[in-house]
Amino acid sequence: TSSNSEQDSMSRHRFALPTSLGGPLFKVGDRAVLTHNGGVHQIVDIMKVNLNAETSTYKYDVALRDGSIMEVTKEFLSPGDEPDLALLPIELSDVQAHIKHLDPETIEALLNPALQSEEVAEFMAWHVRAGHLPFSTMANLCDAGQLPKRFKKIALNKKIVCPSCVFGKCKRKPWRTKGPHGSIRRVTETEPGDRTSIDHVISAQPGLVPRLDGRHSRERINSVTVFIDHVSGLSYSHLQTSADNVQTLEAKIGYERFAATHNVNVKSYHADNGIFAENAFTEVVKDSNQSITFCAVGAHHQNGIVERHIQTLTHGARTNLLHAQRRWPKAVGTILWPFAWKDFEFRYNHFKLDEDGRSPMNKFTKTDVKADLRRCHPFGCPVFVLEAKLQNHLATMPKWDPRARVGVYL
Repeated sequence: TSSNSEQDSMSRHRFALPTSLGGPLFKVGDRAVLTHNGGVHQIVDIMKVNLNAETSTYKYDVALRDGSIMEVTKEFLSPGDEPDLALLPIELSDVQAHIKHLDPETIEALLNPALQSEEVAEFMAWHVRAGHLPFSTMANLCDAGQLPKRFKKIALNKKIVCPSCVFGKCKRKPWRTKGPHGSIRRVTETEPGDRTSIDHVISAQPGLVPRLDGRHSRERINSVTVFIDHVSGLSYSHLQTSADNVQTLEAKIGYERFAATHNVNVKSYHADNGIFAENAFTEVVKDSNQSITFCAVGAHHQNGIVERHIQTLTHGARTNLLHAQRRWPKAVGTILWPFAWKDFEFRYNHFKLDEDGRSPMNKFTKTDVKADLRRCHPFGCPVFVLEAKLQNHLATMPKWDPRARVGVYL
């Protein structure tokens, strides 16, 4: 009896919870979101909770979709009921977990539209190629000759819905609206470059740094400096690994270099307070013979032009990213969001036509050159590239080896 008591005492002492550790974040039977393989999400069930007595940390055995068991730490898990706009449900049960007010029949109809004509299917394929631009913009593309005229009646049909746009762009509608309010734009703003709004976007989810040499860096994109011209509406985004003064000034230099290539002189900026009001930024603006105005304290609505534009870029990039992730989850993850951001911005600048058929790039450069939508491809689609040995004609390959490798269109 004494030996059993001593053994029980030792066992209790060995597995006693340290005061700094607390209890586990998840318990057996909980549902969580597992992030692995570079940002790929998967909803899993907690099967077992293990305590490492030496490191005083918990590890969790989770059940994957293929039936296998994986042991992970808390860094790879997030609560299943935690809202994550970067997580697109893949299965019907996952959709119901996120949108509880829709019945299964409605969700199934959204994911698998029935009785879709060939013409509608062709229009939706062009909609995906255009980066999920709004249907009103698709109608303008039809008027401008970028798309067949027969698609305009489909674009104006309110009964046709893109499921990816619903998941990526859905937001809460205000239950009341305020009265008419003034415009941030000034009467004196008549030429591109007269005034540019600027703001930062901070992302909690890290993104890959775009590189042309194929070698990945350990640094990650965590912020974007967004510029939008008041007259033309042209958008320019500078990806950054830090939102400090150094990289913010690099963003300003990059935007002005881009404007100079189109014979546009940037004269004035409008920004929030914060890093843009620090001496390091304002002194450079003054030395460049430019001016800058700021919002009042706590009045971000006074910078509403770029704030609203950031919402447009966020919705578009998220929709394209989730659309690709839903179709190729093993290759596309949220870590690719910087590429989706720049890809959608390109489509916005070249295909967001107004009633006169002019894009922001046309108005910024004062040209009538039109971009060809046929040269664009859906973000995240597979791309097959000829092997380097066959490109150079310097070496031969075994007869039965693959002649191409597959990549992701970014």
